[in-house]
Amino acid sequence: MIQVSNLHARYSPSIPRRGRPPTFPLRGIEGAEALRGLDLEVKPGRIYALLGPNGAGKTTLLRCLTGLLRPTSGSLQVLDNELLNEFPPELFHRVGVLMESPNAYARMTTNEYLNFLAGFYTIDNPAARIEELAAAFELESLSTRIGKLSQGNKRKVQLMRSLLHRPPLVLWDEPTEHLDPRAQRLVLSHLRRYVSAGNAALVTSHRLEQMEDIADDYGFLKRGLMVHALSRQDLSKNVESAEVEGTGTLDASVVDALSIRFDSLQVLPPQQLRLGTWGIRIRDKTILTSLSDVLSSLIQSGGKILRAEPHSRSLEDLYRHYVEDAP
Repeated sequence: MIQVSNLHARYSPSIPRRGRPPTFPLRGIEGAEALRGLDLEVKPGRIYALLGPNGAGKTTLLRCLTGLLRPTSGSLQVLDNELLNEFPPELFHRVGVLMESPNAYARMTTNEYLNFLAGFYTIDNPAARIEELAAAFELESLSTRIGKLSQGNKRKVQLMRSLLHRPPLVLWDEPTEHLDPRAQRLVLSHLRRYVSAGNAALVTSHRLEQMEDIADDYGFLKRGLMVHALSRQDLSKNVESAEVEGTGTLDASVVDALSIRFDSLQVLPPQQLRLGTWGIRIRDKTILTSLSDVLSSLIQSGGKILRAEPHSRSLEDLYRHYVEDAP
């Protein structure tokens, strides 16, 4: 659906006025590239979550994907169309877009606005499609003027607009912004079902817990570079610690041997025990494959195992490691 390879993009400085130095629309990277050799792939039937701090280049990439910004160099393919030099007009009918802070015609009713936009596409029975999306997102009234809607309902209308023509590719920039918790769940659940039918989505968000629940692939963007990428399967395998609880004997010599073998071993205090009379927590990148050996050693020393629980690192843990804590 999307194939990005070694993509570079730069914002041009504004024209100086009365001898003033040029200014740049991106604070903090004057004269620098907003995207610096970005690689990314979005596959059919999957949701790709693009994650990163403000100014990382997330919205810049969406602007390149929608023809609003021409990349400097690299390769940028959307639905088998190369976009480096031009944006094919036919792609507008195959991509659904929600950009940051979209504008709408405030004097139109929601129904008028969506019917007006539906006229730009080939849609069988636009009225039925609008009613279908209004029901899915629980938008109570289609007769209210856009300018009178709450921020959350305005967001719903823009999300509906992006899906009107049933595009095979959806590009959403912060889709749950301004939405209450129930509306957020409705929108993301609808997207999950929509993508499961063979479509695809690229979503930018600061809500890591939501993206961990819904996305299939994750990319961490920092200063225009992809600093880490992984799939949901990779995340589930990213086990770096385990807790073991038991009764009977916790042999001190076995604990000492394990402490030497692994990066970190901690004997759990009584208040952290859930089942046993003793417990240990081991941190090591090899713990998933080494856990059976650990249990054998404990059992042979006289322990009885009641709980052995590996722990995966969360998406937020990885984000902090690769984005926030990294230089």
